[in-house]
Amino acid sequence: MAALIMYKFVLRVFFGMIIVPDDRIGLVVKKFALYGNDQRLPDGRIIATRGEAGMQAKPLAPWASTGECGRGSRVLLWNLLPLSSKTNWDW
Repeated sequence: MAALIMYKFVLRVFFGMIIVPDDRIGLVVKKFALYGNDQRLPDGRIIATRGEAGMQAKPLAPWASTGECGRGSRVLLWNLLPLSSKTNWDW
């Protein structure tokens, strides 16, 4: 068990990689942006589309994801909602 925890720690800290389980999706929240013209979100926007600080528009797919999982960001894991074939979608 300790080896698994250490494995995830090493992947996260040294390689910026996070493992997203198959039944979840990862949402990246950047704590700050160091460079670029758009370091803060404009007024009235809640989703960051150009790399600003805040909740990013591009989610992380299941399995191992790299890139935007650096030290200045946090990843929220959300459960996916399974859709059954018996759902009535008639409006």
